[in-house]
Amino acid sequence: MSGTCSIRISVVARVRASACVSGKVPAVAYTSIMGMGHLLTRGTDAVLVLCMTPVIVKTRTYTLKVVDRGKESPREAMIGGAARLLAERGLQETSFSEVLKLTGAPRGSIYHHFPEGKDQLVRHAVEAAGDRLRARLEQLRGRPAEEVAAGFLAMWRHLLVEADFRIGCSATAVTVATVSTDLLDSASNVFREWTDTLASLLTDGGIPADAAQGAATLLIAGSEGAVVLSRAQRAIDPFDAAARGLESHIRALAAS
Repeated sequence: MSGTCSIRISVVARVRASACVSGKVPAVAYTSIMGMGHLLTRGTDAVLVLCMTPVIVKTRTYTLKVVDRGKESPREAMIGGAARLLAERGLQETSFSEVLKLTGAPRGSIYHHFPEGKDQLVRHAVEAAGDRLRARLEQLRGRPAEEVAAGFLAMWRHLLVEADFRIGCSATAVTVATVSTDLLDSASNVFREWTDTLASLLTDGGIPADAAQGAATLLIAGSEGAVVLSRAQRAIDPFDAAARGLESHIRALAAS
């Protein structure tokens, strides 16, 4: 079951804003506004939460696309559950038993879908998390570079605030905890794909091509470090301070 609805949101220049709207939607749904919002469902009730750093004052009507994702297979559920556990509790705590407990997948699914063991599940989880963020980044295609940077940072800020600082980056969780070259390669590929996607978006948004790759790398590295600091301090202040510096840098590059 799919559909659309519209809301009007007023935002103020350089002030972090949030907007919420409630309504009746399919029980299993996902949506986003310019890659910055999530539709959170409880039964047939939903709340859209939008967190962003706007650049100019405006009021717009956004059309929300609601897509029925249908029932997940046990394999998909386990991959999604592993990605969440990695981001929330780290590599060591992402065991098959914890994934099964979180997802309710049947125990027989373990070696049917992941005959190579835990590393195979973790590799798929990291890749899936990478694909999800890259798909959300693509929704910023065609936006000015400043909005691309603000949108990317808003995604991480939203995650921190909504999870009460309990969730970070699954690729980072694997990177700092594994000695497996295969898993390190998977995490490396995720970071490389994010960087390349951001560089392309920034170039399209007005950043000179010879500066875009470095700017994208700075956004990735800066946001990852800021997420770690905010999780450790259980406060958004470190992230916001880093975000202001990163956004200022992107604005300067776009103006050059």
